[in-house]
Amino acid sequence: MKVLLIGPYPPPYGGISVHVALVQEELRREGIDCRVVRIDRSAPHSDLYIPIKGGLDLARIVFQHARQGWIPHVHINGHTVKGWLIALACGVAGHCAAARLLTIHSGMTPAFLAGGRQRKLLARLSCSRYQRIICVSHEIRAAIENVGVPSELLDVLPAYLADSGQPVAPPDILKRWLQSHVPLLSTALSFRPEYGFDVLFAAFQELRQNNPAIGLVVIGGGADFEAAKQQIAACGFADSILLPGEVSHGLCLSLIASSDGFVRATRADGDSIAVREALALGIPVVASDVCHRPAGAVLFRSGDAANLAAAIEDCLRREIPVAAECPTEAGRRRLIELYAHSEIQ
Repeated sequence: MKVLLIGPYPPPYGGISVHVALVQEELRREGIDCRVVRIDRSAPHSDLYIPIKGGLDLARIVFQHARQGWIPHVHINGHTVKGWLIALACGVAGHCAAARLLTIHSGMTPAFLAGGRQRKLLARLSCSRYQRIICVSHEIRAAIENVGVPSELLDVLPAYLADSGQPVAPPDILKRWLQSHVPLLSTALSFRPEYGFDVLFAAFQELRQNNPAIGLVVIGGGADFEAAKQQIAACGFADSILLPGEVSHGLCLSLIASSDGFVRATRADGDSIAVREALALGIPVVASDVCHRPAGAVLFRSGDAANLAAAIEDCLRREIPVAAECPTEAGRRRLIELYAHSEIQ
């Protein structure tokens, strides 16, 4: 069995890119040949992935590998036309492969597909080029079924692999900052509106009134990163918020593990890897109610900063039972079974 993963790859350390990198590691540990095609024209050369020069180059690479017996497995966010076009192009280019798989990420996928007939047609046409469609949540599966994809082609498998990496000890200067703030909150996001940093920032301001030593670590970058830095610099309590930017997955895990609570303030979401990782590390989680969350997460009303602050206070006051619905060995085996079963079909 030879698997060709196609999708984003870190950096940046987003949900899909981290998942692709972890699947690559897992398959190689299983003794399965695995290569990654990174769909980023600006990606530097690396032994970890195959870079592309553009759409035609991507199609060429997929076609060549398919002819050589590789199983293309494409990972897209389902809330953009570009994502679906990539899925369609790779599905067509890999037509001679014994099997083709597509994983659909992003909690904004259902809203995108509800936005018009042309979007539904594009999604249905793209999915028709694959033997198996993996949805990272039940909400995405329902949306894909609604565009006309047969249910027997669909599987739900969260974009999370148990034991997904090991924490890396932070530098001493960072460790001292973490230890000087109690309680300490963490979050991992991209600075875009759907991630709700404005809601978290307002809730944090409210929390500081009763917890002047509280700290917040905001892991990630994104389009509005510089604007967020300026906002924090002018707020009067910038020393309470740490912005490490894009960090390695191992350091991200370490920062989450060092905190007293993890916050996911998104306005739209899928099956967040970071939420499951925090719960698996034994860290209480407060998350927006925009989608299904694993058992153990405390929910708040999306967009409501006051409700978020109250949920965080409640979370910090009591011991939250951590019983995350995280796939274990069975989840990893299911992914490999999908490759084998699709290949047989």
